[in-house]
Amino acid sequence: MVYFSNSSSKQNTPRLLTIPASHYCEKARWALERLNFNYIEEKHVPLFHVFANRKTGAGNVVPVLIVNEQTAIVGAPALLQYLHTQAPEKSPLYPNNLELKQEVEKQENLLEKKLGPIVAHWVYYYFLNDKQLIQKLWCEGTPSIEKTMFPVIFPIASNQLKRMLSIKKDSVFIIYKQIKQVFKGINQRLADGRSYLMGDTFSSVDLTFSALAAPALLCSDYRGVKLPNLDEIPQEMAQGVKELRAMPAGQYAIKLFRDERGHKFLEFTH
Repeated sequence: MVYFSNSSSKQNTPRLLTIPASHYCEKARWALERLNFNYIEEKHVPLFHVFANRKTGAGNVVPVLIVNEQTAIVGAPALLQYLHTQAPEKSPLYPNNLELKQEVEKQENLLEKKLGPIVAHWVYYYFLNDKQLIQKLWCEGTPSIEKTMFPVIFPIASNQLKRMLSIKKDSVFIIYKQIKQVFKGINQRLADGRSYLMGDTFSSVDLTFSALAAPALLCSDYRGVKLPNLDEIPQEMAQGVKELRAMPAGQYAIKLFRDERGHKFLEFTH
C-alpha cells in the first residue's frame, strides 16, 4: 500500500491503472469484479504506464488501484489483501481461519513468483516477433496519444521486456518445461477430486493460477484484451498451448474462466 498526497484532485470512484494484456492486471480485475467492487479501469501502453503511476510512487508496477486521493494499492497481491480487509467476513478470497489463510497466502505467493514470470517470458518470446499482434494487445482501450506513439514506443518497450524477463532463444524451451512443471503440481492437487485447489472453496489460489496461466492457454474469456487464436501464432507456440490445454491443470484454468470469471459474490461497499 502506498500513501500519497494530491490535494488538487478528488475522485469518487477508485481507478485501476493497468497494462491491458498483463496477467497480473487480469488477476486484479477478476478479484475486483468478483467482489462487486466499483472501479474505473485506465489502460496504458507499456512505458506510458510509468507516467500514469508517477503520483503513486509505484514505478513500473501494475496493477495500481487508486482508492482515493491519499491511498493507492500497488500490485495484485496487495490489492487482494486490501479487498479482504474491507470485507473479511464475506470475502471469498481467503479463509477466516488464520492457519488456513496463511497456507492460501503461501500458495498464492508461490504462483506469483514462479508462474507469473515464466508465462510472461514464454508468451512474449513469440509475441514480440509480431509487431501487429503486440499493437493489438498493448493498445486496446488506451488513450489515443499512446496508440499514436506505439511505433516509437514498441522497440524501446520490447527491448526492455527482453532484458527484464531475460528472453533468449536458448532458454524458451527450458521456460516451457518449467510451466509444465507448475501445471503438474496443480494436476497433483486436483488428483483427489477436490473442487478447488485448496479444498471445497474458491480462493485466491484458484484465481491466481487461472489468471496467470491464461495467456499460455489463450483463454477466450480473458477480459483485459482479446488473446489471439491458435492460427494467429507461430506453430511451435500453438503446439505448446495445445499441450498445456490438454493437461488437467489447463482444463481446470479454462473451466474456472468459463464458470467463475463472471461470478459476483456480494455487493461491495467502500
